[in-house]
Amino acid sequence: MTPKSQADHNREKLKNFVKSIGIPLITSGIALTSALTARPFQTRAVDPLLVPPTPSRGFQTKSGLRYFDLYINPKYTQTPKYGQLVTFHYTIYYSPFNIKPPKLEIIDSTHYEIEPFLHKHGNSQIIRAIDDGLHTMRLGSRRRIFVPVNLAYTEPGIGPVPLDPFRRKKLNKILTEFEAGKGDLVIDLELMMIADDEADPGYYEDIPVDVEDTRKAIMKAMEKNQNNGLLKDFGGSRGQDSVTGNELSRDAKRKENQSFKER
Repeated sequence: MTPKSQADHNREKLKNFVKSIGIPLITSGIALTSALTARPFQTRAVDPLLVPPTPSRGFQTKSGLRYFDLYINPKYTQTPKYGQLVTFHYTIYYSPFNIKPPKLEIIDSTHYEIEPFLHKHGNSQIIRAIDDGLHTMRLGSRRRIFVPVNLAYTEPGIGPVPLDPFRRKKLNKILTEFEAGKGDLVIDLELMMIADDEADPGYYEDIPVDVEDTRKAIMKAMEKNQNNGLLKDFGGSRGQDSVTGNELSRDAKRKENQSFKER
């Protein structure tokens, strides 16, 4: 019997630790760090049929995501970084605009399956609204997000998608109404664990990027390269430093003829 690798040992140690506190976790195909760097949190028992009210005070991001903190855990200050592994519970609701007062109808929930959802934060395999919502959440906290259309199921194949075929069919139906502007897509999130990924350290950094500053930097670099003759102008109006392929060809022939006459 071959000895276990350090990664296998750490993975088994983490699984046993998580199991001991009552959090089921699927770790197939993903390498996790030891329990010293993972931050598991045992949540209270949640009945998905009990829908908590939306708090009166919320926030809105630049992307248009609205979120309301249902509970902020005072014991932890850690928030996920892009490239880390996270586990979280979610409950997806739909609130049609034609029902007054507004009512949240449950579409799907990981609480039905018991196990939380395992995800590599920021890998674009789930809807962006969830990644944005998780990014500033403290470990062990709960948050409600109101998903804008541009941060929802914008690409085929992204999740989360219900395992149950009937709930999956129901989600497809309400997404058609949601994209037509007939209701709100609402998701409750509960962040359960944050861990580094041994298989992919990533070297990710959370650097805020301003679109306008990025555009100005690109334009400045292009202008500098064009002035230095490093950027050719193929737009029809040629500058002094722009050179076409025909000119290069003629210049090469001229030098070749001159060399031949000298010989």
